[in-house]
This record gives sequence, C-alpha cells and structure tokens, in this order.
Amino acid sequence: MRFEYRPTHIKEWVRKEITQKIDTNDLDSDIIQNRLERLRGAIGIIKERPENEFIKWVNDLNTRDSVLLPFVYNMVQKRFQKEQLIVKMASTAQLKRQMFYNLIEQCYRGGNFQPFWSIVKLSFQHNRTSIGRNWSEEKEEVWSKFILIENSHVKHICEVINKGERPFTNILQDYFILESHKIYEDIIIEMFSSGSKTLFYNEADLFKKYLHKSDSLTAQLLVSGFIKSGSVYGLEDISVRILEKMGTYKKQPMLWTNVEKELKIEFHQWYLRKNIREFFSGINKEHERFVYWEKFVPKMQDALVIEKEKTILFYFDDVVVMEVLDKGAVYVYTANTFERKFGTIVERYRDALESRAFKMFGRLDFNLRRPMLMDKKEVVSGGWLTHTGNWQKNFNDFLRISLNWEVDRDAILQESKNDITI
Repeated sequence: MRFEYRPTHIKEWVRKEITQKIDTNDLDSDIIQNRLERLRGAIGIIKERPENEFIKWVNDLNTRDSVLLPFVYNMVQKRFQKEQLIVKMASTAQLKRQMFYNLIEQCYRGGNFQPFWSIVKLSFQHNRTSIGRNWSEEKEEVWSKFILIENSHVKHICEVINKGERPFTNILQDYFILESHKIYEDIIIEMFSSGSKTLFYNEADLFKKYLHKSDSLTAQLLVSGFIKSGSVYGLEDISVRILEKMGTYKKQPMLWTNVEKELKIEFHQWYLRKNIREFFSGINKEHERFVYWEKFVPKMQDALVIEKEKTILFYFDDVVVMEVLDKGAVYVYTANTFERKFGTIVERYRDALESRAFKMFGRLDFNLRRPMLMDKKEVVSGGWLTHTGNWQKNFNDFLRISLNWEVDRDAILQESKNDITI
C-alpha cells in the first residue's frame, strides 16, 4: 500500500488563521500604506476641483483604492463630496468583504459608528458567507446580534462583557477590537462605570491600570462604578488604590464632585472603618472598643491615628473624641474647642504625614504627642471618661444625655440613611 503525505492540518491552520488575518490586520503592510498615502494625496487635490471632476474621480476609482475610502472620508468637508464617497463605499461593500473590515476598523479608531454603520450592515448582508467563513458558532451569534444595533454599540458590548460568561479579552477578539482603538477605552470606561461585582473581581488588574492612568473625570466614573458594584470591602486592594489617588470626599472634595453623594459617603465610611480596624487590630479585630466605636462610623467625619501614641481621634459634627489603645481616659471636646485649642498642631501633624520624608523614608518632621491634646478643663461637661466597670453603658448614657446622640446601632444606621436622602 502506498501512502501519500498531505499537510491537511497545516492547510487548515493557514485557512483559518492566515487568511482571516489578511482580512483584518493587513492595513500596516507597506503596500497598503503606500496606496493609502497616494489616495490621501489624490483626494487632497481633487477635493478642491469642480464638482464634476470630483464625481468622475470617485467613479473611476479601482476596487483596491475604493476599499480604502473609509480612511480618507474625513478629509472632505463638502456635503456632496461626502455623499459621493458614501455611495462609492456602499457599492464596493456589496462586492468586497474587505470593505466590511475596513469600515469596522475606522469605526473603532474614531469611536464613532456614523455614517459607516449602514454600509457595514450592507456589506455583512451581501458577504456574510465569505466574511464568516472561519467563524465559530459563538462568533457568528455575536455578530448576528451586533449587526442589528443602531446606536449604543459600546453599551451593547459592555452588556455582553458584564454577563461574565467569557473572558473580557476573548469577547473583544470576537468584535475585532484592539487596545489601540479609541473604542477600547470607551468600553473600559462604560464597562467599569456600570460593572458587576464579578467583573471587578475578574478584571481587578485591568481596573487598577486604567484608574492609575485616568484623569479626574474618568477616575470618578470608574470609582463610581466600583463603589456601586458593592466591591469596596471585598476588594480592599483596589479601595486602597482609590484612596491613594483621590483621598476621600472629606479630604479632597474637588476630586469627588461628580460622584453621587451616597457613593462617596459609602467610600468614606470604608476608609473610617479601615482606620479604626487597623488601629485596634494590634489587640484583636473584635476588641470591645473597636466594636463600640465602629457603630458610630455613619456619624463620623474623620478618624486620625496618632500611631506612636496609640491614640486615635474621632471627628464628628459636634465633638472630637480622643480614644487610646492602652489604659487612659477618653477626652470629648466640642468641635469648636478642639479646633481652637489643638487645630494648628493637628494640622502640622497631618502635613507631616503627607510629606515626602514620611512617605519615602517614614520620617516625621513633627511628632504629635498625646499629652499635647490632653486638657481636662476644656472637655465637654462629663466628657472625661474611663474604661472601667460597665464602661459601654456609661459612654452610651453620656452620649445620649449630654450630646443627644442616638446610641443604638440600627437606629444610627437608619438615621444616616435618612440624612443621605435629604
């Protein structure tokens, strides 16, 4: 028996991979770039000529040049010239599948689907078999739905991504979208501004990358989506990145102007809980003082840790509370008294924490000591409290009677929700 070698697998690979890449990615070849350069030069001259000469030039274009018209369309400004190019592209699109890919490429480059989308649909209709000859059933289904979209193409793609059924990169490959395309960034912003918790878990690194490179307005869109997805506590590494870039709306309000009130309050409360949790975690996360003060986070404005002194300052609208990790009394000052007596030195300490010397080398230019903030004569009446006996009840009684505070955890939470809706 005689055996004959036939490179079946190689032929199949060439048919599926090489052929399709010629359709979609051959635009950077020297031949195409030279032809495109000549076409740009020609249209730059002919667009200044009389109308009849422009029409004749368009009609006389050969197919190889006609398929490149999407890339020079924006060079003309006159309405009749644009109309002539649209007619020529439409007639070419019915015959050449390459026009489908070139139109898609130009839509993606500019992030704008008009006025080309109707021609894309026409080309797809007339060349569907040749365009999709190597497509999987999945890809065929993707395009059978996408081609019907009239507007909101980015939103449609993001809805597919947010289902979480397939990896983000695989979905973009089905749509022929590359990172260099303008639409890629549009998708990133739309995707994360309305993303699910699953999306943020799956694409955490991608989110951090775009958060880092984004301007203030884009960052606020991305962060709004992140908070809205309910991922602030589950993905604290991202929350920390946000804190580093934008602070909180209390610290850097101008960086949060376009974020909904409810969302920026939620993030600020995460920051406060983080500070309190880390402060008390040296003993135990379930430390009784952590449990006690954590319930007041919805009322809290800020929490400043003075690490070397094992001291934390809780800022509320009406008072500032100085708590200590070890033995020691709690001092409760009115907000005005605290600012008048200690505001200057506390601000010096905050500046030292933000300094390059501290961030780079851990060196503080100014040390704030606990005794510097202790003045028993200035506290609110009854506002010098100790952790002895049934101290939680004593604290609750003081806060409820002297400050008119709500001290029940559920009631505090409801009170804060009411404040947000006002």
